Amino acid sequence: MHSFSDRGYGLNSQVTEQSNFSTYTVIDGGRFTNYNLSITKYLSPLSSTLKISTNHNWTNTPSIINTIPSPTINYSANYRLQGTTYFKLPINFKFGFQYNYAKGEFDSQITTNHYYESNVGATLRFSDVWLCKFENTYYSINHNTYWFSNFNVNYTPENSRWSYRLSANNLLNVKAFQNVYVSEFQRNETRINTLPLYVLLNVKYRF
Repeated sequence: MHSFSDRGYGLNSQVTEQSNFSTYTVIDGGRFTNYNLSITKYLSPLSSTLKISTNHNWTNTPSIINTIPSPTINYSANYRLQGTTYFKLPINFKFGFQYNYAKGEFDSQITTNHYYESNVGATLRFSDVWLCKFENTYYSINHNTYWFSNFNVNYTPENSRWSYRLSANNLLNVKAFQNVYVSEFQRNETRINTLPLYVLLNVKYRF
């Protein structure tokens, strides 16, 4: 997919050694391109599916620095491998691994960033009325690592309109993602707060 516009919103900044004032304004130009591809294969001997996918984005965003037009060019990509098992057993698994890459260019200055994420989960069916799921997600961002674990159990009685689900999320009680990037011309610090450990009980009634 490719799109472009004659005019769009961009930053108009006045930068000095002591200050930086920016406003959004309508500027000529702007382009966006997206490309994605995925292949899924069922592996009969392993009773599993395997999926390989990739996604790429290119953006060219107009901006003005000290009255001089200076477009910002960004590129991001991810490559993912994931699989799901369909064993004739009470337990099955789901797993995935993804590599993420980003690159930005402004006024001949280039910055790059990349991180990894992976996940593995298990589904355990004790019977037709009891089902348990355990999920783990791992992130590696600029040498910082984060683990997230969730657990839920479902109880659906036979011949009943009621069903129940107990969920425990963020079992390791991770407080936030934090990423600090320093280069020769900038310092960028990002912090994303997460929901702390919590337990939730859902009760459903089907009419």
